[in-house]
Amino acid sequence: EHPGPANYVKLLAMRARMEGFNTLDHWGRFDEANAELQRLFDAGELTYRSHVFEGLDQAVPALNALFEGSNIGKTFLSP
Repeated sequence: EHPGPANYVKLLAMRARMEGFNTLDHWGRFDEANAELQRLFDAGELTYRSHVFEGLDQAVPALNALFEGSNIGKTFLSP
């Protein structure tokens, strides 16, 4: 199974809308956004998830997790 809408025809019929966000559209505000994100992180208000694979022998399972969508957050391979 793939995450996301399973019935695009119904989305169309209901006139649903999907919209993306591209950071390059706001490149001029990068420093401002970076400072705000750092402030939130330092205050403990911004959290993240990561999935760490330990050891180079875990490279294949780490890649598989990316392709299968079974990873949570950022995936790291620690040597």
